[in-house]
Amino acid sequence: MDQPIEDAVTRWRDAGIIDERAARAIRRFEESRAGAGQSPEREASSSRGRAGVLAEGLAYLGAALASGAGFALFSELWAELGGLTRTLTAAGGTLALGGGAAALGRASGHAAARLRSLLAALAVVGVALTVGVGLTELTSIGEESIAAMAGAAALLVVVPVHLTRPSWPTALVAGSAVLTTALAGEAALGWEDEVWAGTTMAVIGLVWAGLGWLRVLRPRAAFEVPGLLVLGFGIQVLAFEAFPVAALVLGLAVAVAVLAAGTVEARTSLGVLGALGVTAFAPQLVFELFGETIGGPLALFVGSLALVVGAVLVLRRRGAP
Repeated sequence: MDQPIEDAVTRWRDAGIIDERAARAIRRFEESRAGAGQSPEREASSSRGRAGVLAEGLAYLGAALASGAGFALFSELWAELGGLTRTLTAAGGTLALGGGAAALGRASGHAAARLRSLLAALAVVGVALTVGVGLTELTSIGEESIAAMAGAAALLVVVPVHLTRPSWPTALVAGSAVLTTALAGEAALGWEDEVWAGTTMAVIGLVWAGLGWLRVLRPRAAFEVPGLLVLGFGIQVLAFEAFPVAALVLGLAVAVAVLAAGTVEARTSLGVLGALGVTAFAPQLVFELFGETIGGPLALFVGSLALVVGAVLVLRRRGAP
């Protein structure tokens, strides 16, 4: 679609003249109209795009084969290598991944951007592994402290990388680094109680989802979806270990709110997560309140009904004119 039309659609949507569904419809119409009579320049651009996708697929295939061969090789030799050699090997792999991401830094196209993001995320994982291997082999620090330091090192690297070029892979690695650092740090301090772990996950998940919801960090869904999943898992831990009724009520309230937001905004990701949350928390709450006599069948009924209602609401909203 031509850039002037795209800019106009964006202005209209931001001004509230059209909604997101109408904006998508306009974009699809303009793209189909433009595709019906492609110019030689557009055809050349399309050919370059297909070549980029092919190169991306070959890169993924090569990386998978190299990973398998490397694992088979180093699984035999790793035990025989010295601590310094293991650390340097991990560092070398990390530098290779980072160099690949840097080499694609100026490449244009969606395929190159996706491959660059994946390589950058893997390089951050390599940083954590290098720090972990180095500290394990060359020091006598406890495992929990090593995990916390490795997570912190990955976090220090991934934050500027993600802020420079936001992507799903780097967002997921950043979230994993935050969780690893927090949970391993608590374990290193002796705070291994499930209440601490559940509360930590719930707080991190809520903050993570909130940063996406408020558009502080992008991509929006890359923070909302993992954040809500971590929030739900943290609430589930609290329900199992400490506060069953209170935690389940909280989880059900959050799930209903997410389902409502997904329905109002016609966003499938939020709608599905909300429906799954209701399906997960509602049966447990019913079972907790009514016990084993009637709780089991009633819980199954409530959960199934919640799933159907959630799916209908999301689909009707997305299909509404």
